[in-house]
Amino acid sequence: MLLFAACSNSGAKIPNDVLPEEKMRAVLTEVLIAEANITDKGLMQEEMKPQVQKMYLQIFDKHAITKEQFYRSMDYYTRHPNILDRNFNAIIDSLSTLEAKANQL
Repeated sequence: MLLFAACSNSGAKIPNDVLPEEKMRAVLTEVLIAEANITDKGLMQEEMKPQVQKMYLQIFDKHAITKEQFYRSMDYYTRHPNILDRNFNAIIDSLSTLEAKANQL
């Protein structure tokens, strides 16, 4: 599971080796959905590891990124909580919209 730490810094320019915010939001949205699907299966933490890792790799492949790029980007964003919060707010809005659409089916 992802753990997010917080420090403070706003207005920071995102380095070239960090995923742009839009791409990071897309990847994180899928990561969060994948993690929710795994936890819904009621598996224990150790049982989940192989499935979570496999899902992460599939998501990374889909978005044409490496595991290293993702974790380097997560490190950057967790050190810049204002940017992270802005992105998580957008992710939450997106997930809420997806949930509302699913509930209408």
